Amino acid sequence: MKKRYTITSRGKVQLVGFRGYAEDLCRQLLVDGIIYNVGEDQMKIVCEAEEAEVDRLCQLLKEYKMAEITEIKIEERTQFPSPVGRVVTAIEQELLARIDSGVRILEDMNESVKLLENMNEKISLLENMNESMDGIKQNTVDMKIILERIERKL
Repeated sequence: MKKRYTITSRGKVQLVGFRGYAEDLCRQLLVDGIIYNVGEDQMKIVCEAEEAEVDRLCQLLKEYKMAEITEIKIEERTQFPSPVGRVVTAIEQELLARIDSGVRILEDMNESVKLLENMNEKISLLENMNESMDGIKQNTVDMKIILERIERKL
């Protein structure tokens, strides 16, 4: 049976794409509601869903790596922003969703840059190993020449 809930997430939940992540999870879990920020360290989800869906949502919210969640609180009631200053239009919601999507893309790009830097370090190590191998090969050739000279003198 669906009930109405207010889920409050506290911690570093803003400017890290957390709201977009929460919106995606709500869509996947078929949780209907609204999501909004409160102050600098809170995000609230006012929703209607079954208890199991809300529990799963909260579990998945805790897994978001970019946020630093200190608390997730579930209340069986709806708690709208106070004071309610204005209605968020569909266009604004779409804009916010696109911004959150852009944040996720930038996060992915950041991870890609880190992977490329790691690959460049490995390539540099391989180049150094190749140079060392070239030196060993040259030393082997020099040793062969010296051994051939010694053999001729014997």
